[in-house]
Amino acid sequence: MPEGGEPQGDVANTEILGKWKRVSDGKYAQDLAEFRAGGSCDFSEGTKKLACRWSGLSDGQVEVHLGSLLPAVTVRGTITGDEMFLDHGDRTGSSWIREGSPLDRNSTDYAAGLARIQSGDVRGGMALWERAAERGHHGSQNSLAWIYAADRDPALHDSGKALAYAEKAVASRRHPLYLDTYAAALARAGQFAKAAEIEQEAIAILEKGEVLPQAEREAALGRFRKRLALYQAGQAFADP
Repeated sequence: MPEGGEPQGDVANTEILGKWKRVSDGKYAQDLAEFRAGGSCDFSEGTKKLACRWSGLSDGQVEVHLGSLLPAVTVRGTITGDEMFLDHGDRTGSSWIREGSPLDRNSTDYAAGLARIQSGDVRGGMALWERAAERGHHGSQNSLAWIYAADRDPALHDSGKALAYAEKAVASRRHPLYLDTYAAALARAGQFAKAAEIEQEAIAILEKGEVLPQAEREAALGRFRKRLALYQAGQAFADP
């Protein structure tokens, strides 16, 4: 796209215009991006700001050209509703959420809840997750299910709540991590045969190599296989 020209293609201006927040390793909104009409944009990482330009593509995606004059890096973005994924190549990428959207509100609660739990305020963090989960946030549903099914503190175990949240999460997407949580919830409820069946499904998806980077996939496979052995032996799993 010529410097100063209007973005072209199937991606309408309103799909990408505005501010976005990055989701990264359980953290949220530490990195920001803003896309403006005319094709200009910038990324902010703390006090650092990187200028960029964006252009629409005919397949409904966007290209983001990092650097204002002679961009050294170009990444492709896919926008689905209020989510954007920037593909950096080599199986790496970054996920972004539109500022001010319902998903932004849920992600903010999830990140705040995680911070509380990591600081030792488990009940306070769970309360924030429950608020997001009731609004349909699948990550919060999955995380709550895991605590109720497999937290190291047995006082938090509740097979009924674990199953209720896990079933909502897997109904949204049969991701192997969600399935692994569902299996733990089933085992906590004493449904060991079904727990083993669901864990085997999670393992089969991972073995196809279609989700998660290789190192994460191999680590998850190791954990899942150990849990499968427990369920086959009629035992529930709890974090050590």
